[in-house]
Amino acid sequence: MDDDLRQLWLHEMRQMQRLMSYGGARDVIVDVIEFVEDEENFGVLQPQLGQPLAQRLKRLPRQHWLRNLGAIRSRVLFWRNIGRLVKALGIVHSQGLVHGSLSEDVVLTEGSEDPDFYLAGFEWSLWLSADSVAASHARLSPQSESKRALRYSFEEDWQALGRLIAATLRVVVRQTGDVEALDGPDQALALSPSERAVLRRLIVPSRLDVQDAGTISRAIDDIISNVSRSVAARAGTFLLALPVPSRVADVIFAATGGQVPVDEFRKQVDWLQADMAGGATLLVPTSFDPKKDRLSLVTEAMTYTLTAFQDDGVPVWD
Repeated sequence: MDDDLRQLWLHEMRQMQRLMSYGGARDVIVDVIEFVEDEENFGVLQPQLGQPLAQRLKRLPRQHWLRNLGAIRSRVLFWRNIGRLVKALGIVHSQGLVHGSLSEDVVLTEGSEDPDFYLAGFEWSLWLSADSVAASHARLSPQSESKRALRYSFEEDWQALGRLIAATLRVVVRQTGDVEALDGPDQALALSPSERAVLRRLIVPSRLDVQDAGTISRAIDDIISNVSRSVAARAGTFLLALPVPSRVADVIFAATGGQVPVDEFRKQVDWLQADMAGGATLLVPTSFDPKKDRLSLVTEAMTYTLTAFQDDGVPVWD
């Protein structure tokens, strides 16, 4: 077996074992359960933590939250996931390591309704704070040594994270710091000043910008707070879908004394619209779990129980 490859493999094993011993690493970084090899192959056994984000984005249903980042809940969930990546990079950097290849291909996710981004892809990690060059790199032959990248830095990891965020939000950050949408005015996301500031800090930092996990995490917490507060100032609209078959027809028949027949769907819809137009109060549980809880819509004549729309088995409110 090629000795350069073996040296890389042994180096990677040591790096990963050291990294995963850090407190909290397994919560945000893909662990290696076991390193295996035979006469011809190296391999790793890892837990099943989803697909690469790049692949997930290609196959998402239209209603998935990653396809609807203009919705408040989706935007909050997105930034909470980014917060997980910031924590992961902070752990990596605290060990004197540079990730070196952060992209959508090394972020694993199930695309669930809870934050679940995991950082993977440490095949070319580098120990910057090692006390010798020999300790920081795998020992390669002179020919392979000459092919190494000439530059690694923590800053480049943060820039890579910024580019990942920008690509997902469909924007580009110019060298001037301007943040420009890639989509037309009708489809472009409206980014808040705090979101734009974080993108600039990551991708085109000034000499005064501090780039560390703690500072960036606090900036993301501010984004989440600002987005959450905007709920109170934003008018929302629910699209009401009736399941088929539905008990609504029988209820309306009883409420109208038989004036709206159970087989007259159009008249049932007209009656529902008139009932809600007369005034409705939406009741939301104090601690609302969008995956399990229900809402109540109270009108003068009826009390409606609302559940989330199921899109490929995923509950969607937005």
